[in-house]
Amino acid sequence: MPNLAGLAELQSGLYAGQQTAVYIKSVIEPKMKIKLVTVDAFGTQETPSRLTYFVTEGHIDR
Repeated sequence: MPNLAGLAELQSGLYAGQQTAVYIKSVIEPKMKIKLVTVDAFGTQETPSRLTYFVTEGHIDR
């Protein structure tokens, strides 16, 4: 699994670990980074439910 980094612009009122909704602004493939824009933030500190992955092995082609 690749090690991707999601980078979001600094925004006041957000804290580390907070759940947010984001928009993918751009993808920088050579650096394996994704630039994100925060659309909404949620004040709850509930643990998110486990994600369900439909493809768990192999490679996804474009």
